[in-house]
Amino acid sequence: MERDAELEIRLARFVEEHVRGGAVPSAASLCADRPELAEPLAALIDAYLRLVTSLEADAGTDVPPAPPLPTFDGFQTIERLAAGGMGEIYKLRDLRLNRVVAAKVVRRGREAAAAFRSFLDEARTLALFQDPRIVQIFEFRPDGDPPVIVMEYVEGFELGRLGRSLEYHQRARVVEQVADAIHRAHGLGIQHRDLKPSNIMLDQALAPKILDFGLSARDPARGHLKGTVPYLAPEQLDPGQPIDARTDVYALGVILYELLCGALPYGGASDADVIAALRAARPRLPVEVEPTVPEPL
Repeated sequence: MERDAELEIRLARFVEEHVRGGAVPSAASLCADRPELAEPLAALIDAYLRLVTSLEADAGTDVPPAPPLPTFDGFQTIERLAAGGMGEIYKLRDLRLNRVVAAKVVRRGREAAAAFRSFLDEARTLALFQDPRIVQIFEFRPDGDPPVIVMEYVEGFELGRLGRSLEYHQRARVVEQVADAIHRAHGLGIQHRDLKPSNIMLDQALAPKILDFGLSARDPARGHLKGTVPYLAPEQLDPGQPIDARTDVYALGVILYELLCGALPYGGASDADVIAALRAARPRLPVEVEPTVPEPL
């Protein structure tokens, strides 16, 4: 599993350079520290290039062109990284400081006003942190068109993609570091309220970076019925119950359970099924799901 993860990381580097249009690295150069990976990586690169060629050949003239990338003063826009309910994330190059950064912009639409308030809250929240495990904010442009947060670009993979390939002690260490960083946020009176594996990135050293404080808040009466259902704490489902730091502790427990077992403590075919299982509060013990889970964990 460790070999597969290493190959995935190196293939991602090749794809990034290929998409950028520059000189692409060879499999040998990408595996200079792990020469035994050069041959399987070369095969993966060849398969990727053949797929790209096939897709380009099959592309019809009736396919609408991709929308143009937005521009930001002082930056070169490289690519769109992701899109969510409230906005989009882009990869940029800072032309003044010659560094790669990420930009989060607010999606336009009828809910733009509410999205902007959440966006502004996230910018203010991130500005409070000086923790290497929490993504750093460099600049906020509230008056831009569109408004944008310029922040640290994290080179790596989502915890959900790599977590099950890690050794058990590595999984525990990642959750321990995330828990410590969230504890520091709680010391400032802020809860994340949307912790999940896709909001935690791992770099090549397996160090975590926590992303997306878009739902963070201090108000115990705010934030109910928001977030990702499998990671919601019971009090987030009941507007009559206050939300506090324990909500994040609960989500961290769900994340650790999923990392250990490869399954969520509460599942179901729909959100309603998951919520019903959560309220019943009868999860299986991790060792019942995955017998190899160490007893201390």
